[in-house]
Amino acid sequence: MPRPASLQITAFRGIRDDTINIDGNSLVLYGENGTGKSSLVDALEFLLSGSVGHLEEFQTTSVKKHGPHVNFDSSRFSVSAT
Repeated sequence: MPRPASLQITAFRGIRDDTINIDGNSLVLYGENGTGKSSLVDALEFLLSGSVGHLEEFQTTSVKKHGPHVNFDSSRFSVSAT
């Protein structure tokens, strides 16, 4: 499987709009609480599987309801890779 060169994330969970250049290298995530580490992992899971497991576990949560960033219209929510 080819490795992605970059990830484009828009209006997904805690990420407003960001492009992460990986260039086929390994990626290490670190940082303080609330800085978007879990949002990035959720975006990768959504990109690869079309869902986010911990958001689909209960009837009261879903990617549709809890995936989009709170300050954006849900139609802007996207995750893609090149």
